[in-house]
Amino acid sequence: MKHEKIRCGFYKLLSDCYHIPDEELMKKLAGMETAGNMRNAARINIESGDVEELILDYSRLFVGPYQLLAPPYGSVYMENGNTVIGNSTLDAVKLYRDAGLEISGNFKQPPDHIAVELEFMYYLILKELEAVEKSDYDTASAYLEQQKVFIKRHLGVWLPEFAERVEKEAQTRFYRDIAKSTKEFVEEDIRYLEG
Repeated sequence: MKHEKIRCGFYKLLSDCYHIPDEELMKKLAGMETAGNMRNAARINIESGDVEELILDYSRLFVGPYQLLAPPYGSVYMENGNTVIGNSTLDAVKLYRDAGLEISGNFKQPPDHIAVELEFMYYLILKELEAVEKSDYDTASAYLEQQKVFIKRHLGVWLPEFAERVEKEAQTRFYRDIAKSTKEFVEEDIRYLEG
């Protein structure tokens, strides 16, 4: 279960990294790096805590105003014509619902945002761990199967191209490192889930 806890924690950390950066995120990353809790955390450069520079780069990459250099939405990569909110988005929402989740009315991004998809994987692993702690292995197995389905139909499909765009367009090392760590971690996780 140690490996599952590491997977769970790293998905949550990566999800947090794709929200607008703030001082809390920098503290969390620094704590993980110094504690050595995450194998890939050492590659993520915190850049002296220059949050303003990170916010500018985040906005350039993921918000605009004129164009998104690295759209953080799965549908852009999975649908013809770079569509935001397409059939793949509806499939993601269905998988969220199948796991007992609903998108909050306060959430202002499309439901296939990279942060949401990473956090969904975190949630599925967390629920798997909770089921194991209760010796409910059928439920744990069901959550593990949901992880396999989601990563195969979503993150594993579009994340490589997204990460490549972030690595190419980012002006800060922080986002290049986050993109590389995300891609490598998800690729490793796919192999783990298939094994």
